[in-house]
Amino acid sequence: MFSKLILRNNVLKVLFYILFVSILWITIERLLMWNVFDPFLNNQAHILLSFFGYPQVEVHLDYGSATIWICWFVILASTILATFNNRFIRFRDFWLTCLPLLSLLVISGLSVLWSVQSGYSSARFLLLIAVALGGFYVSIKSNRSIIQRVLEGFAALLVVGNSLMQLLRPQFAITALHTWVGIFSWKLPAGTFMGFAIIMFLFRLANFNNESWVTRSYSLVFYVTAWFLLAKSQSMTEILAVLAVHGILVLGVLYLKWGHSLKPGHGWIIVFAFLFFTLALWFGRGIWLSYFGRHSDLTGRLPLWEALFPYIKQRLFFGYGFGEAFWKIDTYYPNIWLLIPFTPVFAQNGYIEALLDTGFAGLALWIIFLIQVAYFSIRLFVRQKNLMSLIFFAWFTYTAVANIANNHLGSYETFTWLLLVIAFFYPLKEMLEFQHAIIHTPRPK
Repeated sequence: MFSKLILRNNVLKVLFYILFVSILWITIERLLMWNVFDPFLNNQAHILLSFFGYPQVEVHLDYGSATIWICWFVILASTILATFNNRFIRFRDFWLTCLPLLSLLVISGLSVLWSVQSGYSSARFLLLIAVALGGFYVSIKSNRSIIQRVLEGFAALLVVGNSLMQLLRPQFAITALHTWVGIFSWKLPAGTFMGFAIIMFLFRLANFNNESWVTRSYSLVFYVTAWFLLAKSQSMTEILAVLAVHGILVLGVLYLKWGHSLKPGHGWIIVFAFLFFTLALWFGRGIWLSYFGRHSDLTGRLPLWEALFPYIKQRLFFGYGFGEAFWKIDTYYPNIWLLIPFTPVFAQNGYIEALLDTGFAGLALWIIFLIQVAYFSIRLFVRQKNLMSLIFFAWFTYTAVANIANNHLGSYETFTWLLLVIAFFYPLKEMLEFQHAIIHTPRPK
């Protein structure tokens, strides 16, 4: 009986890691430079076949179809495993808390019915729901250190991959505009993933008192290298988002040191100071953006957003369909391109993209969900008083800030969506476990 239990636990552990890797594949597959990798892989296959005396063959893998099958595997496996191995789904509070997220998924899925490009909406909703269910299972079946280690390993692979691409294939890794994209197809995902890598190794460095010198050394190397690659990608939005995370980490350190002396009124002072600082940044954006070689119109984004609002009003409540369907037919965007100095293929703002995708109803649900993520992640940090537990709020901050000038709410970029899902479910799990333990703790007589 005991041996069967060990075998069952080992099988579940293997399934957990297979699911986690599958989810990461879903989030990154469409962003990689396969037009470069395919010839390289075929060349290596030819060398290997020649060595063993086999005839030469051309291999062209259909990565998109493989990803679809992996999505269905993640959906089915996560649902089955979570259903039979999760006590949280029996809690009413769990379902009430998840109601905004469930409603968001429902409206995103139903938007296929009124989408102007239903094929895109359907395909991208499959990615959205797969990452959501996979992220849910990862969150409830693991602890923070395991999640962090897996994502650190993923971040390290990305940094190494980008570095090798720059060294070995610079003709592909550097664009005509001298931006470093590495293994990615363009600079946005290159900046996004390098920013994510910086955050992961920043938190490992912040925990230096509890780490060995080996961990400190490689974390510092990866941290500095990721910063260099991010700067070379010229992804200004991600640079600002990473700087915001550094600010959050500093505030976390200050809270752990002096938070016990804070009074209720101090919280309001912090809120008003944050609002004042945000408004000062916005109205003074022309001054500080000029130091980075950027314009006060956010590199043409403000004219783009102004041009989009008439189209938003046409389908104000439910939008044009999830998955950037608005941009997938030539009915709308050619007219917008005539009004602005560049040719965007998405709204360059995740909140406005949500309006285009699922209208005011979808945007309202997104805002509620983001508020929940921020609240639960901050509450976890305050209760545990552990700097490493602040990483969930750091993911939220990174995504929310980067989303101002890019689209990070799941309609195309699903990796930041995964971070948000984990940052929602993991603190929620910890909160329910804490409440359940209090309720069932016997009181002294």
